[in-house]
Amino acid sequence: MKKYVLLFALLLPNFVFAMEYLGADLSSWPQNKSRKVVADFGAWLLVTPDLDWQQKWDTPPDTIPYFNEADEVSTGDKLVILTFFTNPGINANGASHVKCTIRAERPDGSESLPEQYFDCIDGKLLGNPRNVRLSPAVIQFTAEESDPLGIWTVYVTLEDTYKNAVIELETTYKHIGQQVTSQEQVSND
Repeated sequence: MKKYVLLFALLLPNFVFAMEYLGADLSSWPQNKSRKVVADFGAWLLVTPDLDWQQKWDTPPDTIPYFNEADEVSTGDKLVILTFFTNPGINANGASHVKCTIRAERPDGSESLPEQYFDCIDGKLLGNPRNVRLSPAVIQFTAEESDPLGIWTVYVTLEDTYKNAVIELETTYKHIGQQVTSQEQVSND
């Protein structure tokens, strides 16, 4: 029973400018479980129904991609979980190192995606540090009939080794089961 597909996207050279998408001043970012700033290092965990996320992301730098957010999924539908970050620390050689972990839980708290460790970035930082970058780990969730209904939780931790900053993010979505169409609802009444 496959719940998540963990895709490792190539670290794409196309960046969204933080000043236009999330605000240039990281102190103006809404601070919540899925979007945080620590030591002027920002991160955002997004659940989207946009299966064309890569096409939206893979655009010229002056094109700002917009993603829809989702908080529920019906049986048979898919969601994509994306992690963005901005303004990582830079060493004397112009390199950044951000380590990431990701895991997911079912509604009963059992493990759905075991904790995965990877580098969000490890090397020369291209472009403005305040550009928004996409983590190479992209999760695709498919809601299957055998999946438990209820709240599913995704946890991501980003550790900026040069800023000594750790950001712990969390997001949820609800598996609501089979979507009832208006036609089915009328015939059942």
